[in-house]
Amino acid sequence: MKTSLIAVCLACVAGTALAASRDVPQITSASSGFDVIQMITQTLTNSGHLTHAVNKDPEDKKAYVLVDYAVPPSKQDEFIAAFQKTAGPTKDEEGSIVYTLSRTVDENLSFYLYSEWDGQKAVAEHFNSSYLKDYLKTIADLNVVYKLHILEPVVY
Repeated sequence: MKTSLIAVCLACVAGTALAASRDVPQITSASSGFDVIQMITQTLTNSGHLTHAVNKDPEDKKAYVLVDYAVPPSKQDEFIAAFQKTAGPTKDEEGSIVYTLSRTVDENLSFYLYSEWDGQKAVAEHFNSSYLKDYLKTIADLNVVYKLHILEPVVY
């Protein structure tokens, strides 16, 4: 599918989910990496989700992000190579705690990125990095579809 629709799904820890389609930013794979980053960062910041995308414990300011990717089998090697280019510098970023890509073992399309950050500012800085912008352009060219979720820890 040449112009896959990408929905960026964000949830606030206050329990309010952006479930209505009017509240979920819609980004086409034709969008540039910069447009994608700009929209994610603006949405998180302006809506207060970046500020509130933290654990319910006010002393714990960690941010948790999950990205669910659907990667065409013929593009998986290129997808993994693109991720590896981004993972090195990301793991070296100040505030990056965990940045791990996994795949499911029961089917051949799904990959998951799980990341932990020491704060919302670190997430915002990551979203503005040049290597993440390059990565988003590359995966758009590979027709990778994804959803980004801000997570709320429930049980420790």
